[in-house]
Amino acid sequence: MDQGQGVGFPPLFTTGVIPPHSLFIMPGIPPALEPSGMIKWFRAWVSVIILAIIMVVLTLFLVFIVGAWLHLWVYLLGGKKGYMQTMKAVMYGSTPYMLIGWIPIIGGFIGGLWSLVVEILGIRELHGISTGRVIAAYLIAVIIPIIVIMLVASWFFFSMVNVSPIGPI
Repeated sequence: MDQGQGVGFPPLFTTGVIPPHSLFIMPGIPPALEPSGMIKWFRAWVSVIILAIIMVVLTLFLVFIVGAWLHLWVYLLGGKKGYMQTMKAVMYGSTPYMLIGWIPIIGGFIGGLWSLVVEILGIRELHGISTGRVIAAYLIAVIIPIIVIMLVASWFFFSMVNVSPIGPI
């Protein structure tokens, strides 16, 4: 990867890849296209377009949050080249998943694994740090939210178990 301008502005590149991916993974849209009138057909396609726009906006919003979270750990483990270098690796690295992630059964696994490898190699090259440090940053960035989610879920579970009924005991 070029450490300069690269292929272009990463969010613009990602915005071009998200809509085809989002159209393939939307469940329940084709059955809505039953031949019972023009109004249902029109409403179904308007909803597809609106959902695609919402998915593009949400994906771009979340990629910046996830990229910032990952960059925090990359920075703490030695990557000092800047947030935009991490974002380039994350956005360009997500391309394999966006292209083949919609394929049932194997697409999400293969695309996700391929994207993970591309992102790790991209961060390694763009930040000039070792592969081990990048993998450590990824593991920390993934494990901490999992622990927080498990703690919150267990708190909800135990709060529901300890609720006493209203009335005389």
